Amino acid sequence: MNVPIRMLGIANMIFWIVLIVFIASAGYSIKDINFSAGDPTLAATEDGNLTLTFPLYIDNQGYYGLKAFNITTIVYSDQGNEVTKTSTFLPTIFKGQTTTILHNVTLNIKQLAESNPQLLINDSNLNARVAAGFDFAELMPVRLSTNFTFPWGAPFHNLVLGQSQYSAV
Repeated sequence: MNVPIRMLGIANMIFWIVLIVFIASAGYSIKDINFSAGDPTLAATEDGNLTLTFPLYIDNQGYYGLKAFNITTIVYSDQGNEVTKTSTFLPTIFKGQTTTILHNVTLNIKQLAESNPQLLINDSNLNARVAAGFDFAELMPVRLSTNFTFPWGAPFHNLVLGQSQYSAV
């Protein structure tokens, strides 16, 4: 009876040693993952959209891959109306891989004018919520989020309409 109990104790000890070594190597490996962001670019498209592109660079030199990398941006007006919501998803970033992700935030100007007409003539602040997350080594889910405010310059801010004048020709 002592032999099976002793074998279970040894198997339990080996399991815990392997688990602790795995967690320690994953924790040590996370220092070898480098994230950086490039300069955002703004472009107008032919269909009346403004696209803000954020390049993200991920250099995974760690021992384990990143799974389910997701970044989501939601932009709100001062009144709390959702202006746009954009997500970028990358299923796997393997160990030793360097990846460039282009996260595009698109503002539909026509929809913006219909749902938030005050943004066309009044300068305002827009609020943004950015959330990013991934699963590291299929063991540690990492989630980060931040909120920030940025100024919105209304395109027709200084528009002044006066009396109409007609002349007979």
